[in-house]
Amino acid sequence: MSVDLFNNNTMRLLEGGIYTLGERHRVLSNNIANVNTPNFKRSDVDFMKSLEAAMNKGGVPLRTTSEKHLGAPVNRNGVVVYQDNTTTMRPDGNNVDIDVEMAEMAKNSLHYEALVRQLSEKYSLIGYVLREAK
Repeated sequence: MSVDLFNNNTMRLLEGGIYTLGERHRVLSNNIANVNTPNFKRSDVDFMKSLEAAMNKGGVPLRTTSEKHLGAPVNRNGVVVYQDNTTTMRPDGNNVDIDVEMAEMAKNSLHYEALVRQLSEKYSLIGYVLREAK
């Protein structure tokens, strides 16, 4: 019986989650950087759709012809990014609320750290098994 220690559902799920949360960090950082840009609309990552795409690699990816298409989900290497065009925070058309973005960034960082810790523990366990198998 052959067991693939590095390519199983748990490892793919953890790695996909880490990648998705890393991309979400990039998107949230972009929102924060553009907090004072007139007519800028915030973006975010649909975590569940992105994680599903990571788990089902090889499925049909979502694509748009341009990232400038408003309201259309954008697929960046399996990460589904959407733009929020439904709200406006200020008269200049910008809808970034810095308090919300900072809270989301903190929450995202905690989730990222938790997944990295879990993946690290998985690799440590595999290392232990391999060392003890000698």
